[in-house]
Amino acid sequence: KGIDDSLRDKQFSVLYFDSHPDFVCTIKHYHGSVICEALELKSINFKKSFEIGIRQPEKEELKNISRYKMNIIPAYFFVQKDIDTIINTILKKVDKNKIYISIDMDVVDPAFAPGVSTPVPGGLTSNQLISLIRKLPFKQLVGMDIMEVNPKQDIHGMTGDLACRILAEVLRK
Repeated sequence: KGIDDSLRDKQFSVLYFDSHPDFVCTIKHYHGSVICEALELKSINFKKSFEIGIRQPEKEELKNISRYKMNIIPAYFFVQKDIDTIINTILKKVDKNKIYISIDMDVVDPAFAPGVSTPVPGGLTSNQLISLIRKLPFKQLVGMDIMEVNPKQDIHGMTGDLACRILAEVLRK
């Protein structure tokens, strides 16, 4: 619904940064069914898309990720592998596809981004997310969103500031 009509017939990849996969298809029209509802677009190439930073998947979500052959980079990979290795994995799979980026701020560990509705320990650091964002191919970017900044939960505006910093990194390209 938020996709430009000129993209409806073109294939693009989604880089979905979130602690939760949001791939529950048995319930519609809620925050945990976002990816299932995106299936209707037919433009998303799931085999060249990624769930990045997940660490709290449900069984149904793992089944759906497998069924649609979506790629996963769990949060713990950011401790095991360096940013260049992770970005190379993404770039090889995405290839020359157009890219849509969705960033749910709960992908970041609550120590760095406490202002979210569903904080989950064990997430990315601010620097890991910023470093990854800086290395993405913005010439291929067709759109992005940043969501889940909850000022009532935030401490000293940390999460809001980080969201602004991420947006600034994208805009400076």
